[in-house]
Amino acid sequence: MTAPAPTGSCPHLDLHPGPGLHQRLAAFREHAPVVQVTLHGRVPAWLLTRAADVERALTDPRLASDDRWLHSAPGQDEGRSSVKVSLMGLDGAEHTRLRHILARPFTPRNIESFRPRVQALTDELVDRIERQPTADLIQDLALPLPLHVICDILGIPPDDRDPVHQLTRRILAPESDPQAREDTRDRLRDYLGTHSRHHVVTGIGAHHGDLTTSELTDAGLLLLMAGHETTTALIGSILRTLLERPAHYQALTHDPSLIPRAVDEISRLHGPVALGVTRYSTVDLTISGTRIPAGQRVLLSLGAADRDPARWTDPDRPDLARRSRARVLAFGQGPHYCLGAGLARMEAQIALATLTRRVPHLALAEHMGTLEQPGIFHGPARLPVRLHATPQPTLPTTESQMADFR
Repeated sequence: MTAPAPTGSCPHLDLHPGPGLHQRLAAFREHAPVVQVTLHGRVPAWLLTRAADVERALTDPRLASDDRWLHSAPGQDEGRSSVKVSLMGLDGAEHTRLRHILARPFTPRNIESFRPRVQALTDELVDRIERQPTADLIQDLALPLPLHVICDILGIPPDDRDPVHQLTRRILAPESDPQAREDTRDRLRDYLGTHSRHHVVTGIGAHHGDLTTSELTDAGLLLLMAGHETTTALIGSILRTLLERPAHYQALTHDPSLIPRAVDEISRLHGPVALGVTRYSTVDLTISGTRIPAGQRVLLSLGAADRDPARWTDPDRPDLARRSRARVLAFGQGPHYCLGAGLARMEAQIALATLTRRVPHLALAEHMGTLEQPGIFHGPARLPVRLHATPQPTLPTTESQMADFR
């Protein structure tokens, strides 16, 4: 692509998620690390792409999550968030109060208690996959696993889960009409308030009478959307990355102890929120020499930060033996760090461990190209595979030997 204009020149460059996103972000990071862009052809924002800037911005109190700080120009109201729910749009004491309450089901101990159910669901899905010569690992595993897990947590009946998933897709589609997104969000909130009464969120509410009905329903909506769409994208990206490098997949079949590190490494490379998380400038501020006025939308690109060569050696290549003290930002940082990060990692690790153990000779059925799922999360839309492929040469997996195929 043509290099963006230098930092501070403030051009409005169009930016879309999808194919080639990381290449575009890399060009911004090198030539214009703080720059104005237009998202989806209509929403102006300042884009941050360097790891140091993004990491500081995630904890900077001058950058708020509440879009009431946004100063919209005439005709730009549609840029305001229509999917702002619960914690996503709160700051300060209000955010701290609600997060402290909602975080309790997602402590490490409670997440570990979900493990038997996640394993049982994964085994059921892989049972079905094994009965056929080919499969689509998105539709057959990466989507249904986190969808069923979060619906179990929220008390959503099995027959309602696919319709509920379709509604979340409508909300998250960037090209959809803002009013249609808002209407769909209201439908889901009404559904959760009516049909999902005996779940973890209402259980919390029973012990915390200061939570309003609206806060409880919005919390359920946040958990529903973030609890399966992001994890679907993450699991899909992990499997695609490994299957595009068959020797890496085979290494995991021979040494399952590498799986947690593989999940973390590919989360860095292909985090589901690659384009970024949104904040709003509450005052005039300067980042890396560029002035951002108050009332502006600021997009913190987690995907660009996690591939910054200033922080990571050979950052665009998956390295299953990588050891680094650098912080991976795929799940955020600071007060808005993803509540479900531990659950997402566990689901990804179990899915990968089960597949590599039970289907060691797995291969892509076709060249994947650049097909990505629609929406704001970054991951493959489908992942067709053959189950009994010709075995690939395996690679040594000891710490010293792994360095040979970095």
